[in-house]
Amino acid sequence: MGHDRRTTFCHIILTFILTLALVLLTGCTAATKSPTAGEVVSIATSPPSEVTLDSGQAQGSALSPDPSPAPTQHSSPDAAPAAASAAASTPQTPATAQSPRSDGVAATGEADAGNPDEMLGEIAPLPTWTAGPTEGNASETTGALSAGPRKKVVALDPGHGGPEVGSAAPGLAEKNVNLAIALRLADVLRAEDYEVVLTRGSDRSVSPDYQGGGYPGVGRDLQARIDIANAASADLFISIHNNGSNDSSLSGTEVWYDSLRDFADQNWELANLVLEGLLEQIRALGYPVVNRGLKDDANFRIFRGRAYNIYVLGPGNGSRPHVPTQMPGVLGESLFLSNSRDAAMLRQDSTLDAIAAGYRDAIVAYFERHPE
Repeated sequence: MGHDRRTTFCHIILTFILTLALVLLTGCTAATKSPTAGEVVSIATSPPSEVTLDSGQAQGSALSPDPSPAPTQHSSPDAAPAAASAAASTPQTPATAQSPRSDGVAATGEADAGNPDEMLGEIAPLPTWTAGPTEGNASETTGALSAGPRKKVVALDPGHGGPEVGSAAPGLAEKNVNLAIALRLADVLRAEDYEVVLTRGSDRSVSPDYQGGGYPGVGRDLQARIDIANAASADLFISIHNNGSNDSSLSGTEVWYDSLRDFADQNWELANLVLEGLLEQIRALGYPVVNRGLKDDANFRIFRGRAYNIYVLGPGNGSRPHVPTQMPGVLGESLFLSNSRDAAMLRQDSTLDAIAAGYRDAIVAYFERHPE
């Protein structure tokens, strides 16, 4: 009996020790377990403190489904200078933006027509620009020209507008910057007795059918810009843009042209003059802007294995038939909103004036070479 009692007592003690050890082991495991799937997702999808920025576009300066190869470049006025020294820093707060292509791209609104209304915050407009007395006349929307002897007619196309922002930076929207430059340039050209037709003179889409949402609306908006220039029998078409990229180190000035048009030589000549004018005027401010050269739009966008050029510059044939512009034209990308130094320059009225002056110099020089 005594032996049985001792055996039973030992069994009880052993059971108690094993139970206690199991409880302690379970507690330690619970305290060190991995996060649940939901916790991992919440960390992975939390927004960054600084928005990675368009064409933009981006919609506008936007990410194409398949990055296009680097376009063929003609010789440019000079080699790209060293990267600009640091300028005034800007607050890094979220801004309305669309996803720009990583290599920098002409932001026409067609680079990614899939989701133009994806917004990340509010954009403050540029300081109010007081336009000249002829701003807002019928020529803005209809292409109607003034009476009297025919003058040289320049169609100015401020890129984006309305639901399409283009590229963005804290406190800056490309659509507003483009418009501010175009209005300045319109006043300068009119003062020098040129006829000016604006595709838009306010923050709006050009086609009333386009309220955002990508194709087919964006195609109608781009076609409306072409139609205005054609209806005015413009001598030149100037599409005014600024750039954007996922790579914030990219900066500088580039100009796009189309080499497939009957007037391809004039396109290249005008593009070269615009590039020279923009670089000269911006550098005159003491800012060592990078020269990114001239770019042929033959492979502006690659989508599902097919190459597309810039809608407002291209010949309108191939897989995307449309009525093209009937005059030489270019698309200028002045500076990168996604680069802090370039964006700091674009916040200054003096820079907007300089960009307008660069375009003006190019237009005047072109007509001096082609007075007919």
